[in-house]
Amino acid sequence: MKTKVMILLCISMYVLVFNSQPVRGDLLEKKENVKVEVVKKTSSITLENGIKQKTIPNLEQKQKQSNMEKNVSTSVVPQATPKVTSGVVYAKTTSAVYGIPKYSTVEILSDRGNGKYYYIKYKGKTYYVTKRYLSIPPNPKTDKSIMTNEQVIAYIKSRKVTSKTNFIIFTDINRQKTYFIQKNSSGAYKVIKTTLSATGNNVTPTIRGQFAIQSKRTHLNKKGSAINAMYAMKITGAYYYHSVLTNKYDKIINNTVGRRASHGCIRNPMDVAKWAYQTIPIGTTVLIV
Repeated sequence: MKTKVMILLCISMYVLVFNSQPVRGDLLEKKENVKVEVVKKTSSITLENGIKQKTIPNLEQKQKQSNMEKNVSTSVVPQATPKVTSGVVYAKTTSAVYGIPKYSTVEILSDRGNGKYYYIKYKGKTYYVTKRYLSIPPNPKTDKSIMTNEQVIAYIKSRKVTSKTNFIIFTDINRQKTYFIQKNSSGAYKVIKTTLSATGNNVTPTIRGQFAIQSKRTHLNKKGSAINAMYAMKITGAYYYHSVLTNKYDKIINNTVGRRASHGCIRNPMDVAKWAYQTIPIGTTVLIV
C-alpha cells in the first residue's frame, strides 16, 4: 500500500513540473501580460500599459540617418572665396641687356608693333627691349573657377574703385571674364552683366591697371577693312573693348572668347559689345587685373 502511494505521489509531482515548463510557442507569453508589437520600420517593443521599451532602428532608418548627417555636414561647410590673381606675363631674358643678367625673370608691361618690342619691368625699373631678348611662355589655361556677383562687388570695394559715371567695367584676365557693374539710386553697386572675353595672347598681352573709357567708334578699323571689329570703346593707347572679329561686310569671322586670343584688345561677344557700346558712357572706370 505504501509503495503504491509513493508511486502515485512521484507521478503527480512529475506531471506538475512538466506542465510548468513553457514550450517555444509560449515563450512570448508571460504572467505580466506583456505583448509584443512588431513594427516594420521601428522594431519597437510596446507594453500593454502604453510604456515603450527602447527602440532599435532598423537598417533603413540607420541609412536615412547617415544620409541626413552627410547632408548636414556638407551644407555647413563654407565655400572658399575665389581669389583674383594678376594676369601678369613673366618672361626670361635670353641674354644680358641693359645690365639685366641672362635668364633673369622680367615682367612684361606691354608690347609695341604686335610683339616686336616690349616694355618690361625688372627690380622696379622699366626698360624697352626687342623681342629677341625675351623668351615668353605660351598662353596659360583659363581659370574656370567662378566668382559670385557678391564676391565681384567685394573685390571692387577692396580695391576702392570709383567711377565718374554710374558704371564700372572689370576684366579678370585669368578667368577671361568681364563684369559690368552699375551703381543704383541708393549708391550700392550691382553686377548687371557678365561675359566671357578674349584678352591678349602672352606675346601681345592686355595692359593691366585702372583706366577710363576715352572714346567710342562703331568700327575698330576703317569701315571696309578686310579684318575688323565692331563697337569699339577705347581704354588707353591702342587698347580697346570691341566685338569678336568681323570681315569687311561686318560678318563674324572669329568668334573666340574664353581664352587669350587677341593682339591686346579685349574681345567680347557681338551682342555684349553692342550692348556695352550703347549703355556704357565715356568716362566709365575700367579695372583690368
